[in-house]
Amino acid sequence: MLSYGLAKNSLAALLRGRAGAPAPILCSFLATSKCNLKCDGCSFMETFAKNGSPMNGEGDMSSAEAMRLVTEPAMRKLPALIFAGGEPLEREDIFDLARAALPQFIILLTNGTLIDDRIARQIDSSFDMCVVSIDGVREDNDIIRGSGSYEMATRGVAALVQARKRSKISVACVINRRNVERLAEFACDMRELGADSVKFQLNFLERLQPSPEQARKGFAFLADFCDRNPGFVAGGKWFLSDILSFINGERPKRCIAATGAHALISPSGVFSLCCYFPSELKDVRSMRELMASNPDELRRTVAGCEGCVRYDQSSLLPLLSDPLLNIKWKRVFESSNI
Repeated sequence: MLSYGLAKNSLAALLRGRAGAPAPILCSFLATSKCNLKCDGCSFMETFAKNGSPMNGEGDMSSAEAMRLVTEPAMRKLPALIFAGGEPLEREDIFDLARAALPQFIILLTNGTLIDDRIARQIDSSFDMCVVSIDGVREDNDIIRGSGSYEMATRGVAALVQARKRSKISVACVINRRNVERLAEFACDMRELGADSVKFQLNFLERLQPSPEQARKGFAFLADFCDRNPGFVAGGKWFLSDILSFINGERPKRCIAATGAHALISPSGVFSLCCYFPSELKDVRSMRELMASNPDELRRTVAGCEGCVRYDQSSLLPLLSDPLLNIKWKRVFESSNI
């Protein structure tokens, strides 16, 4: 359960954001471009790598530069910060950065394959939540993420469960045409493994997007799972309904990027709003500068976006288990019209 102070400060940030001036409530810091996997449909490879950013750590911020970034005073106003990548555990100073970071809730997004008992203990002592990416049951995941990756990732989740003293453990699954009909089976497996929750997200590549028929079939089983296991699927049935509407061609006119509610920081320190749409903020090099930006200018950077649910993180923070914050978070996203 969140403390009263955290809930109060988070609500204040949300209210500031709706009042006019941007007040990001979530920041994703891509701590490194290095990754030990090459997943089909990887958003990093489709956005950063194809634009000349090799996935080998070249161009990553130095330890000193990254430390200045995460300890910037303006970062204190962020309710949550996600360390992602690439694979953030490929960065040797990742735990030093996490322990020094100023936002109130620190999340690690990892593919889980590098987690052993020692790393699991470090994660538990450094992060408030660890989200492990697994894209479906063994067969489906290994087609997407590589042979053997399911075994390594679930072994990592098991190590986290064994080491857990304070952190939450969630599993993130990207929905695609290969795994959509077995999502309920996957959610059941993750619950038995000991995860606290599972979060689903839609793949952003058209070639991997499930057909409406596939989605309706798979979501029917998943909705039944939600009824039998309330609270385990982040966002619940209302979020699944949003995804299904998008797959059916009913494009939602809302976007967390267009409100300034989300910030994305590349491994080299470039700020943007969305990892799927070109929104690089050329004049922004710090969280302070982003918070001082004109909201209309931010919206113009994503003016060509038609809205989607692919990076709608409205299903993430409800995992923090604070009812009042959940209500405000949900309202921000429901009112985020472009």
